[in-house]
Amino acid sequence: MRIGHSQLVKAPAMPAVPGAGDYSLVFRDGRGAILQYHPFAPTFDQGDGGVSERGTFSLVYPFPAATKSVEIWRQQSILRTLAPSDNPPTVSNVTVTAAENQRPVIRWAAGDRDGDPLSYTLYVTPNPDSGKQPIVSGIADTAYIWDTALLGGSPEAVVTVVASDGFHTASAASEPFELPKQAPHVAIIHPDGPKTFLEGQRVFLRGLGIDAEDGILSGKSLAWRLGDRVDMGSGETVDATTALPRLLSSSTQRMPLPPGEHKIRLTATDSDGNTASDALERACGSDPADPLSTCPTRSYAVKFVCGLGEDRLAARGRYRTAIDIRNPERTLVTARWRVSPAGLPSPATRTENTLMLEADQTRDIGCAEIAAAPGPVLRTGFVIVESPIALNVVAVYT
Repeated sequence: MRIGHSQLVKAPAMPAVPGAGDYSLVFRDGRGAILQYHPFAPTFDQGDGGVSERGTFSLVYPFPAATKSVEIWRQQSILRTLAPSDNPPTVSNVTVTAAENQRPVIRWAAGDRDGDPLSYTLYVTPNPDSGKQPIVSGIADTAYIWDTALLGGSPEAVVTVVASDGFHTASAASEPFELPKQAPHVAIIHPDGPKTFLEGQRVFLRGLGIDAEDGILSGKSLAWRLGDRVDMGSGETVDATTALPRLLSSSTQRMPLPPGEHKIRLTATDSDGNTASDALERACGSDPADPLSTCPTRSYAVKFVCGLGEDRLAARGRYRTAIDIRNPERTLVTARWRVSPAGLPSPATRTENTLMLEADQTRDIGCAEIAAAPGPVLRTGFVIVESPIALNVVAVYT
């Protein structure tokens, strides 16, 4: 066993309880004689029934007046000796400062007349009616960048710094300050990453939301969306197999996720209106012959000519291209398209666009969308359409 940061602190008097174990706390006087000897066995409970090999433990025993040193033994080996120096440490000027959207920084001044190395333990008292909560222990610097993401907001928080020379301690507290309320924490926990599923396979989505003030979030505080715009329901769990409403019909009938590549987002909202979200890409796909394949599975390259022709590439005149894309199936399909301009290396440099088509729906893509990027007066190239199912794709040139 290796003993790390150690310190002695005052605690309310308690009767000594006989212990047992391979370890001992030994008190000695100035001549080295043993004044007290207390066996103990430290264990570090992880909270789930398991035991860790690393952790913090504390012991409370009466402190003999003649004590000049305290030792921690393992069997007959001395692991750590704590001996008092003549003077306790000093600590003062505790401040907490933070720029907007940045973690607070805790700073303080400390010293020791004996030149002993000091270590520091930091606590926060969120409000006058609450107890101290540990922030960090055993640090050697006199400044600390504080991660407050898991703390609730408070208008009157106080930070206390305890300095230790290994035997004596001293403490100082900051002035009350405001802890801003934090956004919740949210995660999609199933599926636990991008996955490919067979068409028709039942897919459950499960998420978790936690807020420092509200605790575990549930119900309407957790909202699921497909592609950032289609409501899939709310709560910790939704069945993606039947969570999708019809987009272009007045019917509220639910329908399964269509084959294709999907982006699913879970947004958590706390009682103060603060939000946080987590997204899952490629949560659904379909290729019965190869369940592990990625989607989409079909690709179309459509020539486009847009703009003013005035040179050897085209006769004088204005050229327009309209690309009609139709979903011939009886279910919603999510496809995507992008532009590959002529003269540029492949793959295309334009951003991919999501295309959601209801059954028998047609979508037109014209020059305003195709050739919006800067380029020559006459713009040519290909529009690449990718889909998990066969589509009807027709181009009309004028």
